[in-house]
Amino acid sequence: MPKYTQFLELTLPEKNEFLDGWHVPLNGNFEDLDEFLEELFENLVGNGQGSRWQSLRGIKNSLADRLAVSINPDGTLDTSNSPDVLNMATSAVHGSYNSPRDRLDDAEFKVFDANQPFVGSRFSPIPSSGPSAGYPGEDIDAGIAFRTADFGANANNPIASPRVPFAPGLVTGGSNPLITGLGIGQVRISGDPIPAVFNIDGYLFRLREVIDLDWSQLAPTNGHYVWIFVDRNEGSYNNPNFKYSAPSGGSFAAKDLRRLQSGSDGITSGGTFSSASALFNTAPFGKVKAGDTLVITNTVAAGKYVIAALDGTTPDTKLTIKGKFKGDVSGASWYVLDRAHPNIGAVVTDGNITTLPPFVAGRVYIARCQHNTAGAPTNIVTFAAGGVYDSGWVAVDASVDFPKTFTHNLGALPADIQVWCRANSSATEQYQPLVKRTVVTDASVPDDADFFVPSMQVRSSDVAITLRLLNASTTPATPAAIFTDSSDTDVTSCEIRVIARR
Repeated sequence: MPKYTQFLELTLPEKNEFLDGWHVPLNGNFEDLDEFLEELFENLVGNGQGSRWQSLRGIKNSLADRLAVSINPDGTLDTSNSPDVLNMATSAVHGSYNSPRDRLDDAEFKVFDANQPFVGSRFSPIPSSGPSAGYPGEDIDAGIAFRTADFGANANNPIASPRVPFAPGLVTGGSNPLITGLGIGQVRISGDPIPAVFNIDGYLFRLREVIDLDWSQLAPTNGHYVWIFVDRNEGSYNNPNFKYSAPSGGSFAAKDLRRLQSGSDGITSGGTFSSASALFNTAPFGKVKAGDTLVITNTVAAGKYVIAALDGTTPDTKLTIKGKFKGDVSGASWYVLDRAHPNIGAVVTDGNITTLPPFVAGRVYIARCQHNTAGAPTNIVTFAAGGVYDSGWVAVDASVDFPKTFTHNLGALPADIQVWCRANSSATEQYQPLVKRTVVTDASVPDDADFFVPSMQVRSSDVAITLRLLNASTTPATPAAIFTDSSDTDVTSCEIRVIARR
């Protein structure tokens, strides 16, 4: 009687059941085919043990189970079991997006916007043809920086000083006054409770705490001018000539102001970091804020992580990052980096206020004072926020107030000065200092014409702006007029306003 194969039950003839012995190859082929199909079925559907299919099946019971991990029944991709793909929707800097596509699009738009050209920008020359036509020749970081270079003004018409390259310095914020004297060669710079924002050739930096600066290592002479600066040069941080201290006291020491706190006892768990030696929230010098960067330098968790929040029952020793750490570890060496913190220092010139400090790329001067070997620095002047001096409206009388001097706080020779006039505080119109006068154009006819001519001379130095009234009356008699209004009346007593830009 015939036998049957185990899986498909193919008929296997017995010996002598058929003539010529053809059953020998037939039975062998049937058994090989049956074993192969059994292995194929079991490894697709389940419980197969053949080594041939082990590489396809992996650690799953069957190839079908393995495919089900990433393929939906309708054939579309299933990413629910692929955490690395899902994590692409979470940025370590910006947090969670709705999808990886949203995150990629967000980055693409930032790159696109940063690459847009500016007429008359510092990216010169702007390519006029080729694949980069109309785009700046520098990198994306420089493109973003240019967008803030002329803070609060027309980006296509930046103002540059004829003597000091454009450097707006303090933009906004800080205490009033920003800088106060402490001791010999020492001042206090107060970026708290309102952070002081600085524009360093287009890159925005900010000081959000109170820092005491000591420049006595420069050994300045009594009465010599000291120019306080902020800069972003990598090599300037941790300069031994400049020492810093917290406002609560303590010894002055050189420091890389970007490194807020550090330790070697860090513990990571998911997205949480803790350090028993930290004072994240209450350190007298170098308080940590959301948005700072946590840098881990050893273990499998090594890398840079953006801090999302200080949290937990002990916020001084615990914080949360955006995203997750590369691994859960203990004993991690770490420091917190404030990338937006400028270096702070000073330059000493001489006893002449018109002697300007040197221009250094990546540096702006924010204040000026005089060194005092007997105590705190004197004559401290914080340069105007945004590089703009505004006198406000000042009442003047042509017969008694001129020449009129305004002491500005630009710290450099103004690049642009405007003078405006108005009749009084309730006036709805303002005028330039021009007077209407009739001028003879042809004495032989005779013939004449009406012109508006300047009524005053404007001169400036690195310290002050002086207005000198010209003899702009119809006869040599005084008082001279300051401006002529819309009714052709000469105005000799009014309000004026001086606006100067660095």
